[in-house]
Amino acid sequence: MLILSLGWILADKLLAILFAHHNGIFANYGIDAKLVTCPGGSGQAIQKLQNGALDVSIGLTEAFVVGCLSSKNSCKIVGTYVQSHLCWSINTGKQSSYHTEEDLNGSVVGISNIGSGSHIMSYVFAKQETSKITKPFIFKVLNTFQKLIEAANSGEIAAFIWEYSACKSWPSYMIAANAHVLGKPVLFDFLNAINDGIVYFYQNNEKAIKYIVKNLHYLKEDVIEWLKTVEFSENVHNIPLDAIHQVASVLQKADLISFNITDVSSFNSMLSQKELENIEEDILKDFLPLNLCEKLNDEVFLKENFDVDKFLKKMYKFRTLEDLQIKLKELSKTIEGDIIAFVREKYDDFFKFADSIFENESKIIDLSIYLTKFKNEVEKIYNAIQLSILRIDEELQKKKEISLKKALSMNLLNINMMIEDMEYLSSLIIKEYEDEQSIDISILQELSKSYILLKYHLSLVSLHYPFVEERKEKIQVRSRCIGRSMPSIM
Repeated sequence: MLILSLGWILADKLLAILFAHHNGIFANYGIDAKLVTCPGGSGQAIQKLQNGALDVSIGLTEAFVVGCLSSKNSCKIVGTYVQSHLCWSINTGKQSSYHTEEDLNGSVVGISNIGSGSHIMSYVFAKQETSKITKPFIFKVLNTFQKLIEAANSGEIAAFIWEYSACKSWPSYMIAANAHVLGKPVLFDFLNAINDGIVYFYQNNEKAIKYIVKNLHYLKEDVIEWLKTVEFSENVHNIPLDAIHQVASVLQKADLISFNITDVSSFNSMLSQKELENIEEDILKDFLPLNLCEKLNDEVFLKENFDVDKFLKKMYKFRTLEDLQIKLKELSKTIEGDIIAFVREKYDDFFKFADSIFENESKIIDLSIYLTKFKNEVEKIYNAIQLSILRIDEELQKKKEISLKKALSMNLLNINMMIEDMEYLSSLIIKEYEDEQSIDISILQELSKSYILLKYHLSLVSLHYPFVEERKEKIQVRSRCIGRSMPSIM
């Protein structure tokens, strides 16, 4: 199992990561994720990424954009974690004498850490309010949200800036990785594990609410409202370039980054996507990720060291077999025509070139041999794709069968559990009846509830299934018990 150090910030939006860790999702991908606490927030996390103390981390977009741009390629953005956006509020103490933006001129402003969201957004705020903020802030590092609150209430700081709700802007949390894990399969698997953790989070909202209330000390009603607004990325592999460009523009205006964001090489230096190598200067208009493989062009296929296996490995980027199957089938329908048209076109070009330059039959023969080899390589690609489609179809069929068996097993387990619950509750009712006590209505309610659930799960399986047949008598006995219990309590 591969060890991966993961920067961890105790925040509501990072619970999907915690759930992925505690429920063995990382382990399912062969990853031993070591959570490294970063009480100083995103600023501390990006510093640890830069110096190699972390392999991967998740943090506020603004902090990670600044950190990755200034890291000299030591770390890069590799994905989007939270798609929903943030607003930022200016927070003062309970008895504060600071009531307007002008009051904050030259004051002491608290931040969690250098390079954190609270630090960066203080600069952005001051830059946007130049008519009101004419003197620079004095920053005081206080590490945690709780210490910031205490310092504001005691008067140690004038104010601090912190997120408070969702609003229109850009994705709020990004994923960044240290350079030494970029391009490695473990990073790809890690991002897939986060996708699975997000799915688990959505499926276990009640568990998330309890954890946040207990450990982050939020009110339950506030957490419920928060869950209505938070939106995790549907696929954390994605990097929204237009949003990153927007963040960089705002940060540049706040003098937090100094390079020209229209310089493509500088802008791309913080992103980890091989596709960016081919983007022209109009990056935001023409950016098109390569969904399956490189285009059928001479730059790809006419290299002497062309390798079919390496070419096909690029398909590994897809998250699921279904995604890969769709793309492979689309490609298989057109690849044969593309190859024929391409070869014909290049035959004409190369023969004309050879005839006009070399005027030598032997050279033309050599060229023909080269093109024949090339055709064989392309044919290998086509055959390999067809084989992959067949294998994937087989895997999908196995996956479907496993899913059906899993669903059946869960229903049978639930049926057995409901029968056991009904037996236990029935015994309590019988005991009360024998002791000439009035029957507890709550017990009868639980018995009825178990019976309803039993009927529901029975409706999902065949009544002739051996497991159900073996318990048929028990089910009938429990049903009659409910019929007798109802009149006794009326």
